[in-house]
Amino acid sequence: MENKITTSIQYQLSNGKLFQEVFGNWRKFNEELKKGPENMRQWLFDKWNEVKEELQPNPNIVLKDFEREVTKEDFDISFQQTKQGTNIFFFVFPDYDGTDAASKYVALVLAPKMPRYFTLEYSQSFVTKKKQYVIGEFVIDQKTHQKAHLNYGSIDNDRLSYFAGYLLEMIEGEEENENRN
Repeated sequence: MENKITTSIQYQLSNGKLFQEVFGNWRKFNEELKKGPENMRQWLFDKWNEVKEELQPNPNIVLKDFEREVTKEDFDISFQQTKQGTNIFFFVFPDYDGTDAASKYVALVLAPKMPRYFTLEYSQSFVTKKKQYVIGEFVIDQKTHQKAHLNYGSIDNDRLSYFAGYLLEMIEGEEENENRN
């Protein structure tokens, strides 16, 4: 009996490939980021297609969104700064019907020591079965040096303004605590 893995391009890009590019090849990724939002839209679209091409021929993987047509206009990037001047980039991915933890948004916080990688992921309530969204952070565990996920809880909307506000408040609170110490 075959054990096929069901996943999505969106999940693999937002929670895998982009994370690998940021933490595995920071210099190259940062150069792309510095080229501006239009370039980053194209970069995300190109990475979407790379993931699709890498996974599609694998007979053990079923891509839920393989037939889905996306364009570079389905991606976006915006930028904000905390009161202390920490840069935060928000990457917007295409709208998605799944609940497989693919991310609607990824936020890249350019913290002083190393970047931080936050997500707003699609999910489903275990109780009500309604779509919900989970705020999380992918980190590199300092002991194991492996990728780990921190879950900050679920919300019932997918507005970028809510996600950005949540992160700004969190990061600014952390910055205030660091300044007091």
